[in-house]
Amino acid sequence: MSGRSGYASGAALALLTVLFLSTQEPLSGPAAQKLTGAQFVLVTEIALLAAAPLFLLDADSRRDFRAILTSSSGWKHLAVLTLVGLAGLTLYNLGLRNAHPVVVSAILNLSPFWAALAARGAAGVPIPVSLGVFAISLLVAFAGAMTVAYSQLPPDAAKGGLRAMLTRGSWYFAIPVPMFTALSGTLVGLWFKGKHESATIAAALIVPALALIPVISLYLLLHGDGFRVDPRATALLFAGAVCAAAIGRLIYQFALSRTGNDNGFVTMFFLLGPALSGLYSWALSHWIETARFNASLLYFVGLAITAAALFFFVGRTRHAR
Repeated sequence: MSGRSGYASGAALALLTVLFLSTQEPLSGPAAQKLTGAQFVLVTEIALLAAAPLFLLDADSRRDFRAILTSSSGWKHLAVLTLVGLAGLTLYNLGLRNAHPVVVSAILNLSPFWAALAARGAAGVPIPVSLGVFAISLLVAFAGAMTVAYSQLPPDAAKGGLRAMLTRGSWYFAIPVPMFTALSGTLVGLWFKGKHESATIAAALIVPALALIPVISLYLLLHGDGFRVDPRATALLFAGAVCAAAIGRLIYQFALSRTGNDNGFVTMFFLLGPALSGLYSWALSHWIETARFNASLLYFVGLAITAAALFFFVGRTRHAR
């Protein structure tokens, strides 16, 4: 379903997706600073494995899940998705390690660009509007997202302007992450077309977790990193993985299905991510010092710019369809 009704429901699902996805940076930030890279990946995979059975409560989902796991092509596709997901998760951890979560969220909003290329290259889905409309919408919205990110810099860093923001922290590791996220979503929609979304996501969560958890656990034992972790940071990371990488990912696949795998359209809504991450950071700042949030005028200006570009893009897309 990719007509007008499909895009209307796809837009609603995309908005719901970003509400869940935006929790990940604020919730995962403290863990990225307190856990090693191996511990970060291990906790994330345990959380995803724990959440996966929730997607198999329906009989149709369980039937499609068995069909995926009993086919040789299904295992080959899941192996590729495991490698894609591991690469994205590793870079995501490195990006968060020494950067404000809202800044990383803004960087991840390059996803519409990568998603449009992934949808076009892997699934042959054309960009839903002209290249000029898409480029203008993306550039303006990204400018708004970067304004949101700039508003969260501490006073000493903000004095240095844009250059200070670009040279501060480890955010640059996050630049390639949207490519892996978009590619994974497009490949799932392409390879498992016709299968229940809950079944495909459950398989995409369980198989990588069962492969990675023993390997990472052995690595931690052999290298002396151990399993001693900060309880609060671990709990937040667990919650972020369930909300974003599990529930958010499932709704993301629903949105792709409704729009005929139009990844460029769906991920354009992700430009609201930095603003939402800021709100989540503000809520956490009462509990965690590093999750500070500055609700300045600049923050709301950035939010308004992003929203204006998003509404323009959606309006032109509906007109084109």
